[in-house]
Amino acid sequence: MTMKKLLIPFFILTNTLFSQDTIKTKFTFDLTGSISQANTNKQDNILLNSFSSVGWKKFETGLSTSYQMMTNNNIQLINDFVLRVQPRVIDENYSIFSFGQISSLYSKKVNQRVEAGIGYGKTIFKRKLLESTFSLGTLYFNNDYSDLTNRKGLRVSPRIQLFGKNEKYKISYSFEGFYQPNLLDKKDYITNTKTTFLFDLNKKFSIKVNYSTSFESFIITGAQNDIKNFTMGFNLSI
Repeated sequence: MTMKKLLIPFFILTNTLFSQDTIKTKFTFDLTGSISQANTNKQDNILLNSFSSVGWKKFETGLSTSYQMMTNNNIQLINDFVLRVQPRVIDENYSIFSFGQISSLYSKKVNQRVEAGIGYGKTIFKRKLLESTFSLGTLYFNNDYSDLTNRKGLRVSPRIQLFGKNEKYKISYSFEGFYQPNLLDKKDYITNTKTTFLFDLNKKFSIKVNYSTSFESFIITGAQNDIKNFTMGFNLSI
């Protein structure tokens, strides 16, 4: 009986320590798209996105992929793929992160774009239905274009995020926008925005409505530098 009494605190302490060190995983996948037709003119637009992460204590590493294909009368306009890895340290009101990203952007005639950087993020405010964060990063980029042009340099990247959820109506919403000027050439910049609404069907599946914009000031002949998407589809979250 005495031994059992001695072991009880040990099991409680062990369980507490392991529960604090639990490795957390997350995976989301969404497929959205749109189809438009006017007489014999037809346009198809498909977007695939996935995100997976592994977290332990304040550390998290995320892996995200993004793919978009757009055709107009079976002529390919967009065939873009992005792969991003982002380790970070997360606290209640701030985060410190680094990232590496590689892209193949047919729409912008970029055969390969390599980016790597570091940054800092901070919570601006937290409300019951809305939260906002701001981050500032610095990144190195190296672009190889299809006309054999090469551009490399440094960009600064301020980014703002707004997000929240209304549990009563089972609606999640978010907005993200960033501006990336070239530190050595102010005429060279990139802007990007994304607005998303998720309507929960159950704990794993949601209907997703997405509107995004992407603009790059520097392009080569034949590239698409101003892209806007309004798409609808589904989201899986595990």
